[in-house]
Amino acid sequence: MPAISNITLTDGTTPITFAHSSHDANNLLMIDNAGSTSESSPRLLLSRFNGKRGSPNRKYRVKLTFAYLETVSGSLDGYVAPPKIAYTNIAQADFTFNKRASSPQCQSAKSYLMSSLGNNSTDFTVAANPLIHNAIINDQFPY
Repeated sequence: MPAISNITLTDGTTPITFAHSSHDANNLLMIDNAGSTSESSPRLLLSRFNGKRGSPNRKYRVKLTFAYLETVSGSLDGYVAPPKIAYTNIAQADFTFNKRASSPQCQSAKSYLMSSLGNNSTDFTVAANPLIHNAIINDQFPY
């Protein structure tokens, strides 16, 4: 089995490099290795799910998790509480492909999904589909 290489993702301004942390038969966990504390480090999880017995489907999940810490203000007689997670944001994509699907068919589905989200590899601010962009980013649904 080849070594698992680091993965670098960016939002157009800030790259985050993920390093292999752990894995088992169905999950691969990558954690940001930029020196963040473990509580607030972004995490990237790639999972594979076998369909139910007799199911012709293969399922995959890519999950990106960002935890944000409470900000500590002040102390009590020099004691400063350890950081706690205030909230977590999760971006996740699920893929379900029939076992008979070809690689080009799977690639096409992934490409269309990425296109619907509006980003391309050169301009991260473009909202190619304002309806989907506003629903996700601004919580503005059309109904």
